[in-house]
Amino acid sequence: MKIIAKISLYTLIIGSFLLLGGIAFQMLIGISTMLISDASMEQFGYILMSRGSIMLIIAYCTVFISGLIFWQTGPFKLKKDRWFLVCFILFYHWLPVDIYTIVLDIKFAILFDPHITITQDLKDLFLSRQTSLGPIPLIMLIGYLAAIGLVIFKPKLRIKVRLRRKTILRAMIHL
Repeated sequence: MKIIAKISLYTLIIGSFLLLGGIAFQMLIGISTMLISDASMEQFGYILMSRGSIMLIIAYCTVFISGLIFWQTGPFKLKKDRWFLVCFILFYHWLPVDIYTIVLDIKFAILFDPHITITQDLKDLFLSRQTSLGPIPLIMLIGYLAAIGLVIFKPKLRIKVRLRRKTILRAMIHL
């Protein structure tokens, strides 16, 4: 494997951890912020959301770019390795939804000032991000986790290895 492919793979792994952690963090803070009635805790929740959004955007861009570089320079090809194609589709299929949430996150991070009390416009922007997509962020998270699982376990490759072992064992028995 080329050096650029190895570097992009390691960057992809680190970015994936940040992305999955950021998505779970955003979901948890978003749900808890909508349930809080105390104004100071609500303000703290919005501070965490705006900072978490920036981390999430950086992680997504890292995974997106390093994934494309690994696809171009790595040893796996979409036509030959079907599991790689499924992983590719599971991640890059959500690009329009990710762009939409990134735009909303950038708007929220730019307009939010932690030293000023939260305005109704910012609350509406925050709630539109949380409610407009419904369960799609959860489905995206499941898709991302499935892609990671496919990369780790590579089902087709394991079947080939088992078949090779059985063939070798049969050949050894017949000798």
